[in-house]
Order: sequence, then C-alpha cells, then structure tokens
Amino acid sequence: MIVTKELYPINKKNLKSLEAIDSISFLNALEKYIIIINPDCHTIVFANNYAKKINPHLEGNLCWKALGYSKPCCSDKSCRDEKTFEAKRANDRWNEHQLTKMHLMDQTLIIEIIEDITERKMKEKEKSLKHTLISMVSHELRAPLNVILSTIQLLETFDDSWKDGKNFKHTQRIKKATSQINKLLRDILLVERVEADKVKFSPQPIDVVKLTKATIDLLKESDYYMADIIFTSTKEVFISKVDEFLLTTILTNLLTNALKYSINGEDVQIMLEFDDESMMFKIIDKGIGIPKVDQKNLFESFHRASNVGKIVGTGLGLTIVKDFIDIHKGSISFKSKENEGTTFIVKIPIVP
Repeated sequence: MIVTKELYPINKKNLKSLEAIDSISFLNALEKYIIIINPDCHTIVFANNYAKKINPHLEGNLCWKALGYSKPCCSDKSCRDEKTFEAKRANDRWNEHQLTKMHLMDQTLIIEIIEDITERKMKEKEKSLKHTLISMVSHELRAPLNVILSTIQLLETFDDSWKDGKNFKHTQRIKKATSQINKLLRDILLVERVEADKVKFSPQPIDVVKLTKATIDLLKESDYYMADIIFTSTKEVFISKVDEFLLTTILTNLLTNALKYSINGEDVQIMLEFDDESMMFKIIDKGIGIPKVDQKNLFESFHRASNVGKIVGTGLGLTIVKDFIDIHKGSISFKSKENEGTTFIVKIPIVP
C-alpha cells in the first residue's frame, strides 16, 4: 500500500496496524483482482498481488484511468455506495465491480473486487440473438401451418366430400403432420427460452391435486392413446406455491410419454404423495422401457431412445421437463427396464 497526501490522516503507523490484523496479507493471498480506493480523490491506494500481476501500474493512479476506462465509471459520489455494477472498458472488454466500504481510522475507503466478464457478456448476447432468431423463425413457420390447418377445416365444413373416403384419410394426415410440426416448434421455443433465461417463473398458491386431475382430464379427451390414466393421491386437497404453466407442462410431457410408449394399452399410473418438505409425483408405465445405453443421455435435447421405432416424438419433452423442474428447485429420477416399463419420480419443494 502506498502513502500519499490524499490518504491523510492515514500514516505508516496506521498501515502497520492494518497489516498487524492480517488484512493486507489476506487480500494478497486471494486469487481475485482487488483494489482499495480513496473515494475522495478516486485514487487507488492499494492493489493486491493478483491485480498487480495483471496491471503493475495501479497504485497511485486515478482508478478509472488505471482500469482502462475512457471516462469515470462512477458519478462523483456513487462510488461511496456499496453495490455491484458492470462497465465497458475502452478496449470493449467488460468488468463487473463489487464495491464494499472499509473504515480505517476516520476515513472511509472502498474495497473493490473486479472480474472480467467479457466472455459472459458475449454468451448472453449470443443467447439473446439465438432466442430472437428462433422466435422469429418459429413465428414465420407457424403462420403457413395455421393457414393449412384452417383451410382443411373450412373444406371439411363446407364440402362433405372431404369427410369421406380417401379425402378424409388425407385430411387427417395433414392435420396430424401440422400438429406435430407445431409441437416441435413450440418445444424448440421453450428450450430456447430456458437457455436464454426468458422463462417467467410465477409461483402462486395452487391446489396441486386439482391441477393434476385437470391435466389428466385434458389428456383423456384425446382418442389418440390406447392406455388409460389411473390417479391416486394421499391428500384430497393440497395447496402449495407452484408455477401453474410449468407444472402442467411437466406432468403433460411425462404422462404423454407414458401413454405414447405404452403400445399394448396397459394403464398408466400417476401417484401423488407428500412429506414435510416436498410433493412427489410418480408416473409409472408398463411400456417399451428405456434401453440402458440410452439412459445417461435421456434429458439431452433431441435425444430419443434407440427402441422408439416409428413412434412420433421431438426428443425435447424430457429436456423441457428437467429444465422446468430445475426452475422449481426440484429433482427428477427414473428407473426403467426395456420391455418392462418406466417409473419417473418428480420431487417439487413445498412452498406454503
């Protein structure tokens, strides 16, 4: 640490006292870029060894000039506040500054921890651009798909010949194909929203038993699946703060998979249990199971098990499930055996 006029009333005796309590030794031992600033004159009065390795010309200079900024990164008084902020240097690199007050004798100094966050900022920018691009492409693709679907519906409504024989078969194939593409676009957009930190998490007090029943009822309305869903719960009513959209999506994706891969039409079970800390959803099917070789990659984007054959899927459903469970600070596990079935266990923390 240097001694200058600007540091008055700090003197060499006081600095020795400071060193006696190992403050300077402690700061020098840290593998972090740390400086101490006199906020009255914006001068760096101390730089630890790690900072001096990167820039040996810190001490005694104006902080903003020594750190490579073209102008002061704080307004005149704002550097006295304890805060964290980001600033762009003259060389287009970004720093994050964490400011903490330090009282020495009758003077207030600022300890500043500085981290180069350029790579993080670049990744954030790339994520944002990627999300914008995918959102735009998704919208542009959905528009013609909706036109196709609405045209088919109009033909069926006003021309009975489209409801009979081969025409009906073709219209159903078109409807199914457009639905699958729409689902793929929706799933891709959801995954990208998670990666770009764009998913809104809005937990509200909700009866999770009622929500589960409503999700099951919607799936039962479809005549696409051969299997039925059997629901049991250890409570008739249970209120906890969850995000309704996220939890509904978790259950829908898991139940849809269970139904889809139960090719022999055996019932799918969903069991809801509670302990002091969490609610636990068990989704059990006796379908085709997951080969052992595929289990380690199960939650990766676009991964599909090697035994799915011609069963339609995007390979994104479980990725979305895992992401949405993580947002709830929950967990998911599973056990599966090929040709015998799969059990998924989802735990969501109870929030009163």
